[in-house]
Amino acid sequence: YQQEAFFKLKLNHFLREEMEEGASLVLWGTARKGKLVAQMLLEKQQAFTWMDWKSEAYKAGIYQQTIYSLDDFEQAEKPIVINTVAPPENQQKQIDRFLKEKDLKLGENYFVF
Repeated sequence: YQQEAFFKLKLNHFLREEMEEGASLVLWGTARKGKLVAQMLLEKQQAFTWMDWKSEAYKAGIYQQTIYSLDDFEQAEKPIVINTVAPPENQQKQIDRFLKEKDLKLGENYFVF
């Protein structure tokens, strides 16, 4: 319950303060936190693209949403990323490298939940 309440506050602030006109919201991660944020976005009827490293594991989707591969990231126009992944340190370095290659900066156009 506490995490859900915190995420509601954080997501409301994020949508109000960080989302730019014409930006594409990308939700990264399909584990517990990703599903929680996705549910909240769906409740708010906020459009987003849901991506994960292992998109092939979710061919049927989640909550009737398609889970895209990070190979599809290029299709997002002016992406703003919510990263819900809490990986081991070596995977975090891969994520940081991927986002840096896409010219995304923590606190500017990608945010960790």
